[in-house]
Amino acid sequence: MNLTTPTTSDNCGVASVTKNHASALYPVGATIVIWTVTDNAGNTATSSQTVTVTDNQAPTITTNTTFTANTAAGLAYAVITLTPPTGTDNNGTPTITKNHASTQYPVGNTVVIWTATDASGNTATSSQTVTVTDNEAPVAIAKNISVTLSGGHATITPASVDNGSHDNVGITSQTVSPSSFGCNNIGANTVKLTCTDAHGNTATVNCTVTVIGAVPTRTITCTPSNNTYTGGDCSKIYLGYGPQTITLNGTCGGGTSFTHSWCGGSGLSATNCQYPTFTGSSECHPTFTVTTTNNYGCTSTSSQDICVKDARDHYHNNKVIVCHHNYRHSSSHSSYSCNSSDIPSHICSNSGSHSDDNHGDHQPDHLGSHYHQDCDDQGGDDDDDRKAASFTDAQAAAHDLELFPNPSSTTSTIYFDAKADEAYILNFTDNTGRIVKSIHGSSIAGENHLTVDVNNLSQGFYLVSLQKDDGIYKTKLIRE
Repeated sequence: MNLTTPTTSDNCGVASVTKNHASALYPVGATIVIWTVTDNAGNTATSSQTVTVTDNQAPTITTNTTFTANTAAGLAYAVITLTPPTGTDNNGTPTITKNHASTQYPVGNTVVIWTATDASGNTATSSQTVTVTDNEAPVAIAKNISVTLSGGHATITPASVDNGSHDNVGITSQTVSPSSFGCNNIGANTVKLTCTDAHGNTATVNCTVTVIGAVPTRTITCTPSNNTYTGGDCSKIYLGYGPQTITLNGTCGGGTSFTHSWCGGSGLSATNCQYPTFTGSSECHPTFTVTTTNNYGCTSTSSQDICVKDARDHYHNNKVIVCHHNYRHSSSHSSYSCNSSDIPSHICSNSGSHSDDNHGDHQPDHLGSHYHQDCDDQGGDDDDDRKAASFTDAQAAAHDLELFPNPSSTTSTIYFDAKADEAYILNFTDNTGRIVKSIHGSSIAGENHLTVDVNNLSQGFYLVSLQKDDGIYKTKLIRE
């Protein structure tokens, strides 16, 4: 800078005015300038002047770009050494500092403020964003376990199978799938454990969950209350002859402490025991199903059919109806009544010998009406041929007592064999034992047929009996 020369005077005149700081450049701070005045006689005088220079110019600093990094392995932060930005100043090189002294940067964004300071204390700042990302998946560790069914179920939690899973920033949630097990999962099951950290990174691991339990097994056998031979199987009851009670024997396996629940109809002595008995009182075809539950709460079901056939002659309470296989026609049948003491001579014995040998039959007789042999056929599946076409006289002659059509809602034709002028009585009896229709007549030799109006009968089953000189023949009519 150029200083103004001070004012001087002297009695004999001023020769010169000088100063000790010849330069026009003055540094920052205080500079003392000495002014000297000399007169013509060589006498001098001095005066001082202080020149103070102040630096108020801020330095400059470059701006660094955003810095990104991942967390260090196993750590919740990144270790970073940032490169300082460049700073300049009019009065030397400024000092560069930052507000984040540590080299550890947490997950997320950290704003670092860089400051440039010159010798005069002037400053300038620049910001830099450091972004740290956690992309490290958790370490999922699981163990194999066993669980026991109770009430048919078992459940587990993630803690049940976790075996020290960990993460650099901590695990925030765990799931296990599947977590619920039933009787169909008995044995080894593959289960997946999933671990999730605070930043959504996941890891999975499989383990084995062994479900302990058993599904019960149940086998049902039928035991009649006595060993009277009926010609039928052990699950069939013939009302009027033979054992009238059957025990349902159940053999259980697969567990312990079994409970039993029976359903399917009436007639059982109990519905919650292992060996209930069934007593037949009327014709029926129940299917009894038992649900067996074991100590694990697992269940299984098994079923048994019971067939109850009415073999009683309701006209003669002491007699039993037997289906007779006509020796003249292998496909021909008829029903007749006999005393209980005569039954063994008409049906097969346990040794398998043929019955009714005095008739020359080639097939054993059976208990009950020939239209009523099978429980699945309450009307008789022996009449399938008659459902296909109307009976001819020749077909009718091959049967002792036949009805067609049967079932019927209008009329039904009765076919039977008889001698010439043989008197007969044809009765229709309802299920209460009451005769609701009776026809008296006289036959011709050989084939006979009689059309009967059944329209006035109520719907249901009717016992049709034909009484002739050679005996009583019976069948059943279904009124639709």
